[in-house]
Amino acid sequence: MHARSVDVAGGHTLRSYFGGVVATHGVAQTLPRSCTGRLDATSCFFPQNIIGSIKTPTFLLNAAYDTWQQ
Repeated sequence: MHARSVDVAGGHTLRSYFGGVVATHGVAQTLPRSCTGRLDATSCFFPQNIIGSIKTPTFLLNAAYDTWQQ
């Protein structure tokens, strides 16, 4: 499911869930200002939005879609 996807009930479950993670753990102030200056903190929590601000070589993996976990 994509972060902007609408679920079967018409809501944005994934974005709402991660918005709660950002709020609960107070990570908004630790996200790069280069991202939060143009997007909200929840959007900056998603890899596609923050990757441009990361200077360290990074490999991203979404384990939910890997066949080796079956």
